Formats: sequence, C-alpha cells, structure tokens
Amino acid sequence: TFEIHHNYIHDMRYSGIHIGQNDPGKYNIPYVGTFSIHDNLLENIGSYGITYKGVNEPNNYIYNNVIRKTGLIPGDLPAHAFHGIGVQYTRTGIYIDIYNNWIEKTVGSGLKIDGNNHLIHNNTICGCGSGNDESWGHGIVVHAKAGTTSDVELYDNIIIQPYRYGIRTLENCSNISYKRNLIGDAGIGEAYGTGLIAGTGADANIYHANVADFGFNAWSNDADYSNDDFTIGNFMDKLKVSPNGHYLETISGEPFMWMGIVPWKMPEMADRNDVDYFISQIKKSEHKYNVILSAIIMGRSCTTLNPPNAYGHQPFNGGDVPDFTNPRIVSGGSPNYPNDFWDHLDYLVRECEANDIYLCLVPQWSNTYVNNRYNCNITPMDAATARSYGEFLGNRYKNQNHIIWMMGGSGGDPTERGTKDIYRAQAEGILKGYTGCITCPSWNQP
Repeated sequence: TFEIHHNYIHDMRYSGIHIGQNDPGKYNIPYVGTFSIHDNLLENIGSYGITYKGVNEPNNYIYNNVIRKTGLIPGDLPAHAFHGIGVQYTRTGIYIDIYNNWIEKTVGSGLKIDGNNHLIHNNTICGCGSGNDESWGHGIVVHAKAGTTSDVELYDNIIIQPYRYGIRTLENCSNISYKRNLIGDAGIGEAYGTGLIAGTGADANIYHANVADFGFNAWSNDADYSNDDFTIGNFMDKLKVSPNGHYLETISGEPFMWMGIVPWKMPEMADRNDVDYFISQIKKSEHKYNVILSAIIMGRSCTTLNPPNAYGHQPFNGGDVPDFTNPRIVSGGSPNYPNDFWDHLDYLVRECEANDIYLCLVPQWSNTYVNNRYNCNITPMDAATARSYGEFLGNRYKNQNHIIWMMGGSGGDPTERGTKDIYRAQAEGILKGYTGCITCPSWNQP
C-alpha cells in the first residue's frame, strides 16, 4: 500500500492531492490503486482538496484528513472541480473506504463519489457547496461519470449547513444506501435524487432545520466550525460503587463486569490513527473488552518529565518540568485537529464513548511525580497541586459518564511520603471540578 500522510498542504492553485487520471481505459493510461491517504491537513486549496481517479486495485482508504476551504479559483475550472474529496473512474468491484474526514467550506460538494461499492462513513461535512451549483452545491454528491454507480453506502456522517441538499444523487445511480446520517440546516432539504434508499427504524437518518435541535455538545452557528463539537450527550451508563463497597455497578444496580486492557502510555504516544486502530481491534467479538486503562502523563524517563504527545504537544507549562497547576491550553483546536495535548486526549475520550468503552484514567504516574521513586530532578507533587490538577480534570470531563478515575501508579505504601493524602486531595479536586461545589464532601463521603 502506498501512503500519503501527515502533510500540511496549503494555498495551492489547483488540487491539494491529485492521484490518477480521468478514464484511463479510454486513453490507454495506467490505472492506480492501493493508496492510503490519511492524517493530512489541507487549507485554502484552489480546486479539489483530494482527488483520486482511475482506480483498479483493492485496499484504498481516505481517512482522518482535515480539509478547509477548496475551490478558491472559480472561473478557471468547471463547477465540478471544487470539491473537498472526489473519487471517480473506479473499476467495477473496487471500492474506496472514506471515513473520519473533516471537510468544511468547499465551493463544490464536500464529497463527490463516482463508482461502485464505496463506503462513506463517519465524516463531518460543514458549510459545503457554497458555489450553489444545482449539481454540485451539496454535502455529498453521488454520480456516474461513466456507466452506472451503484451499491454505495453512506452512513453515520454529519452534514451541517450544505448550501443545497445534504445528499444528492445525479444520473445513473442505483442502490445508494444512506442511513444514520445527521443532516442539519440544508439549504433545500435532507436528500434528493435517483436510486436513494433511506434507512428506517434504528437506521433512520435525522434531519433538523435548526442545528441546535440535535443537542450537540457545542454549536455556535457563527460559520466558524472549529468552535463546534458535533458529539451528542453521553448515553453510557454511569457507574457507582456497590453498597457493600466491593465492586462497581450501574446506576440501575447491575454489577459491572470490568474486562480491561492496559495501554499505559496511550495519551502520550498514540496518534489518532493508533487510537482508531486499537479500538477497532479490542472491539472485535473474540475480545469483548469494555475498559481501557491509561495514564494521562507517565513520563518516559527523568529527562522527559513533561512528555510531548504524538503531535508534539506538552501537557503542562513549565518547560521540561511540568507545572501541574498550569495545563498548557491553546485555543482554537478540537479533537479532530488538536492544538494542544488536551485536544488529543479529548479525541481518545470521544472515541471510547462512541464505541461504548469505559476509559479509566490515572492522572499521573505516582512513581514519577508523587513519591519520586525514580529519583528524578523534580519536586514531588503535594496535596495542593494534586487538588488543583484534579479540579481541572474534573471540570474538563464533567459530562463524560464513561470516565473512571484511578489514583496511583505503582505507588507502593499509600502512607509513604504522604501519598494517601495527596490521592485524597486529587480525588476531591476531581469531584469539585465535576460539581462546581464550594465545599465538596470529603474523601469517601456521599
């Protein structure tokens, strides 16, 4: 597989990424295939963000890309050349899996799809189709460039404020399944065209003229979609300690069976692609894991005490030595395109929830930061610092039912060096962050 990944492509006159040619069979041009295009950021693009044509090999993927503003040279190219992502001229039986892309403010459609058997899912498409073209001014357009297009699946996409329809099919389309899509404030309506098959029952699409009616966690309606969070509420059962104090149970009183897996340094070392892959594997039926246990900050050595994550973002201010009272926050980011360490932790939190997995977080590894068993050049955390950091965590994740907090990290004797009091202070800080209370209950009280 050929990979194109982790590039920043911006201010281009024509396409950001262009692979293949129109109708290779007609012009005796080689077909292409087995490309994986992922984790690229494309901004201010003259034509397509990503275009992939003439595909005749399996295993094709376009995922985790962020595309902002395409079609910035209208007049120089035809109206069908200004889309966020476009695929066409794929041989029969060859499909492309397009997922987890963020596409916003395109002059053409967010996605333009030609060919059979493609999977289009879990993409977020905002403010697309601003050229308002009758054929191309939509969130997703499915069409047949040559022959027919059939058996395309469109599911679990979020399409917000397209200029015309959320989903539009054009000529010679059949068996285009669309289900569980959230479509909001479309200029004309939810979907229109030939060959569309809408999901029903649990697979029904949801349309709201007022985006606020979805109940998204954050919706600003200011055309700056980077401020918005298109996740909805939290539907996982809250957990609590059983009355006898021996196990966890759901709010309804059902015992909770903890089937956990422990990637300790996931927040530090995993990128979004790693998170997606890991969760996809542990969700397989033969595993049945329902809890991920990780430390937010573990420290890789005494020389990396404020460790940057996979995107180079340190969790705290303070340089090489973390200031736990001063988390490093950079405005303007989001889980899909993080500006700081916490944006990326938000991605892990969100994806666990979306896959019905509880996330047990250790705020810091105690052997490094609390009792300093590794003898690093660091002032061990005290109760006041632990309380402050705990309050930050509790406030940031106060709406997440699926997070379990665990204090420790090979800490040895909990009375050693006052670690028990530190853990209690941190737990009380988390509780204060959750509730906003002025005088919170003490440790182990209701």
